[in-house]
Amino acid sequence: MPDPTALVPAPVSLSLSGGPAFRFRPGLRLVAGNTPEEISLGVLAADIVGRRVGFPIDLVMGPGGHGQTILLVLDADAGPADAAIAERYRLTVTEDRIELAAPRAAGLLRGLTTLRQLGVRRADGSLEIPAVVIEDAPRFAWRGLSLDVVRHFLSVDLVKSVLSVMGDYKLNVLHLH
Repeated sequence: MPDPTALVPAPVSLSLSGGPAFRFRPGLRLVAGNTPEEISLGVLAADIVGRRVGFPIDLVMGPGGHGQTILLVLDADAGPADAAIAERYRLTVTEDRIELAAPRAAGLLRGLTTLRQLGVRRADGSLEIPAVVIEDAPRFAWRGLSLDVVRHFLSVDLVKSVLSVMGDYKLNVLHLH
């Protein structure tokens, strides 16, 4: 199993709980709140996770959830206490539950990126996430990349792939020339 502490960028705090890993199984429910932000992020997360695991994820709006669940929560107190940046989040993974909490939608997106990085494909083709608790926030508000498409022609597909990689590394600003 790959080392879950090898996340890029490294989180502020990561602790392995030593418990059983969360293994994705059909019937998994993704629970999001009732606000428009939570609903749109729930739809996006269900799509991302569903494509990664290879089966559809049931999206449920409202509180709580039973059985194997991924829970998305907008919580003003989530993430490292000393971080004031809106992209902070807290990710808790147990055997039957993944809880991702953040004060804003940007934090939930960063947490989903971390969740994607933690995924480990097993020999039988199933996907699992180790049992961890991660609290993270970016060290800098501006984390970006500059592309000079005037001097060096870049195709639209290449720019799109650069944007995808930027998302994988949690960069949030693209400076285009």
